[in-house]
Amino acid sequence: MTTQTITDTVSGVVSRVAGHGFQLAGRDSWLNLSKYAKPAPLLPRGGMHVEVGLDRAGYVRAVHLLAPSPEDPPADAAARASKLLYPSDDQPAPAVEQRTDHSVPNAPPDRDTRIMRQAVLNTATAILGSGGRGVNGADVLALAATLEGWVSR
Repeated sequence: MTTQTITDTVSGVVSRVAGHGFQLAGRDSWLNLSKYAKPAPLLPRGGMHVEVGLDRAGYVRAVHLLAPSPEDPPADAAARASKLLYPSDDQPAPAVEQRTDHSVPNAPPDRDTRIMRQAVLNTATAILGSGGRGVNGADVLALAATLEGWVSR
């Protein structure tokens, strides 16, 4: 069993986000999410000022939002600035943070995720519309969600 001991912290503004990692402005190296962190940390959006907790191997175990991105509306800024986005061992994770796609809620999905979602929507439509049957939008979305879960497992 892996412990979630945070041995180092770094802070900065998120400059790039992709896949399972992100970069902070002024750092050449990527900060990758730990696949052993329970619950899994979520990716911040570009422009957010964060403090990152790293484990001994240098993987991200926890992230605190220090300041929202400039695009965040002022009403949400105070709430987000004080919220722990990436839970640690000593704090239970809120339900919204139990997502499997590792993204900040309401953040636009990355390019690969959008492409995958378009593909599973096309596949779900083709499956449900085969044989000349009518296609119900809710059924397409439900099947697409199932297919997306299988593809991204």
